[in-house]
Amino acid sequence: FFKLIPINSADKDMLMTIKGIGPALADDIVAYRDQVGPFKQSTDLRNLRGIGAKRATKFATTFTFTEVP
Repeated sequence: FFKLIPINSADKDMLMTIKGIGPALADDIVAYRDQVGPFKQSTDLRNLRGIGAKRATKFATTFTFTEVP
C-alpha cells in the first residue's frame, strides 16, 4: 500500500524517497516552504526550477497538500 506524503511537513530524506526527487529538488521544496509558505496545490510545484506541468501532474499523485491532524 502507498501512503501519500505530506509535502508541507516532509523532511528532505522523506522527499527523496519519491522517484524523481533527488537532493537538489528536495532542498528546493524545503526552501520554497520556508520562504514562500506551504504548497496549496500541485500547480504550486511549477514555481520550482525544473518542474513543469508534466512533472507537477506526476508528483500530484504522490503528495498530499493538506495536513492530516
